[in-house]
This record gives sequence, C-alpha cells and structure tokens, in this order.
Amino acid sequence: MDRRRTGPAGLLSAIAVSQIGNVVAVVALPWFVLQTTGSAARTGIVAFATTVPLAVGAVAAGPLLDRLGVRPASVLADLGAAASIATIPVLHIWGHLSFGALLAFAFLAGTFEAPGRTARRAMLPGLAAGAGFSLERVNSVSTTTEHLGYVLGAPLAGGLIAGLGAPGALWLDAASFVGSAVIVASTVPALRSSAERPPLLAGLRFIRNSPIIRTFLIIWTAGAFLVTPLAGVMLPVYTNQRFGTAGALAAAVTALGAGGILGTLTFATVGRSWPRRRAFVVMWVTYPLLSCVLMLLPGLVPLLALLAAIGLVTGAYDPLEVTIYQENIPPPLRSQVFAALLAAEMTAVPLAMLTYGFLITSAGLRAGTVLFGAGNLALGAYALRAPATRRLGTPSRLLPPDRGTA
Repeated sequence: MDRRRTGPAGLLSAIAVSQIGNVVAVVALPWFVLQTTGSAARTGIVAFATTVPLAVGAVAAGPLLDRLGVRPASVLADLGAAASIATIPVLHIWGHLSFGALLAFAFLAGTFEAPGRTARRAMLPGLAAGAGFSLERVNSVSTTTEHLGYVLGAPLAGGLIAGLGAPGALWLDAASFVGSAVIVASTVPALRSSAERPPLLAGLRFIRNSPIIRTFLIIWTAGAFLVTPLAGVMLPVYTNQRFGTAGALAAAVTALGAGGILGTLTFATVGRSWPRRRAFVVMWVTYPLLSCVLMLLPGLVPLLALLAAIGLVTGAYDPLEVTIYQENIPPPLRSQVFAALLAAEMTAVPLAMLTYGFLITSAGLRAGTVLFGAGNLALGAYALRAPATRRLGTPSRLLPPDRGTA
C-alpha cells in the first residue's frame, strides 16, 4: 500500500473521527452544566475552560512540532487528550465529579488537543501535493469532514445524553481521540523535516511581514470570536429557553453542520473556477446579513433554515481561506504559522465564550444575537475594504511536493 496515496484519506478520516467526538462534547458539556446549574454564565465558563487551553497548547505547538515531527506529535497529542477527557466520566461514576474537576480535565484535554490540531493542519498541504491533489479539493474535503462531524455527532450526542447522561456521552469523545491517533499512525506517511529547523520566531516575523496573511489573521481571529459561541453558548441557551429539549439543540447543531457540508461541496465543485475576489465579496455580504436575522429569535423551523444558510456560506468560505494560507506560507514555516493562527483564534474564542455567557445572563438572549449580527456587519465591512483582499488572485496551481516540513 502506497502511503503517499492513502495519506490524505487517512488524515481526513482522522479529522472526521476526532470531530465527531468533539461535537458530542460540544453538546454534552453545556447541556450538563445547564441542567445541573441552570446558569448561562457557568455554561460560558465551561466553554472557556475547553477553549482557552487550545491557545496555551498552540503557543508551544510550533516548536514542539519542529522538534518531534508533525506525525508523532499528532499521535501523542491525541492519546493525551483521550486520557484527559475519559477521566471526566470516570470521576462521575465514582461520584467525585465536581464542577472544578470538570473544568480542570476539560482544560487538560484542550491543552493536548492544540498540538494535534496544528499538526493535522500542517500535514495536509504536503500530503495533498505528494498524492497529486489540488489544495482546493483537499481543503474542501477537510472542511466537509468537520461539518460532517456536526451532522453525525450532534444527533449522536442527543441519543447518548438521553441514554447515558451527559458525562457518559464523553466516552465517545475519548474514543474518537484514540481512533484519530491509530488512523494517523497506520495510514499517514512520515514526512521529512527540513535539514535546519527555522528560528523560533520565524513564523511570527513572516506573519508580520506578509500583508495578506496579516489581514486574514485579523479576519480569522475576529470571525472566531463572533461565530464560535453560536454553537457553544447561544444555541444551548436558545434551545433550552425556547424549546426545552436536548433534541432541539441537536437539530440546531445538525442544521448548521448540514449547511456547512453543502457549502464545502459547492466550493469543491466550482472553487477552482471562481474568481477569488468575487467569491470573497459574495460571502462577506451574505454572511453578515444572515447573522442579523438571528436577532428576530425565530421559531424552530425557521431557526434550522437560518442555521443551514449560515453553514452554507461559512462552509464555502472556510476552505477558501485555508487555501489562501497554504499558498502563501512556505512549507518550513507551516508548523509555526499554523500554531500562531490557532493560538490567536483560541485566545479570542474563550474570551468570546465568557463575553456571550455573561452578556446573555445579564441582558438576555437577544443581546447575544445583536452582538453576533452587528459584529459580523463590522467584520464584513473590514474584510471587503482591506487592501490585501482587493488583490485576491486566481485559484492556485497544484503545489509541488514539499521538500521540508509539511
């Protein structure tokens, strides 16, 4: 079996398996806290505890990946995350799962997850080039697997919560990390490292000196601040207050993921023929307008349609943005730059979780939807007016296989 051909499929399978488990945790942890405490603020604190360690881990991820190699680091990180998350249901069974213990082990799992996530992002361009696949195609499939995790993981989480309770559902999350580690170890080829490791701060200097990477870092980070609490805080509170069932939350997350799959498949089909600037403008006009509709607090069926539409646009946009990163980051710097991007994103996300949690607690659900809609209008205006985005070029040619660290 030629691992150069199976490597992309193996890595994408590992991403999909891990994402399904993560979505189960995204549904199970907030629901558990809401049902036991009734506090949106504590829900935001749990979301904070599961995301802030991704920033901590990402800071160390670049040098760690340069030293260990991206493939071994991915496997070891997944196994560490599995052990951490599995401790939560174990403590629940023993009757020792305090709120503080839940936060501590969720934090530890996130710390391990960051290097694994960075390693998988860094491996993908090199594996795609070695197998002869275009970046647009591989990134579309990668984003599809992430949204597929929402479509499969959310209803699975609802069933597991009903049958086993929220802490018991976390067994699947732990198993998904083990599965990801096994898949990467058995199907992904070892990638050659550069003969000389890049300097420690080379990635940060590259970001500072690259207008297009710097601009998209701002869009990436601000966008994460605004959209991540949608599934982690707003939808759990929204469905709990308006509908009162875990099934409604699972349906909402599923709709978001299903729209995302359709969006990424659309990009995979026509992405290489789209003029980059035109596609970028359409996405950044449509997405903020859809975000504002959420302020109306629609009923369940209109909510599901709206979330599917939001997923459609973001699903088409995500692989476009990732492709632009990969085209503009030199292979030896990918580990450091992707680690820096993840650190920036995961620094913004915990603050967003706390902000949305406390805002909704103090001012109500509608205040959270206003922040979501108005924030995306402002971000869309910046994205459309930024000089670097006005010069977006045509889709890339197939990249040559990497000679250095992938």
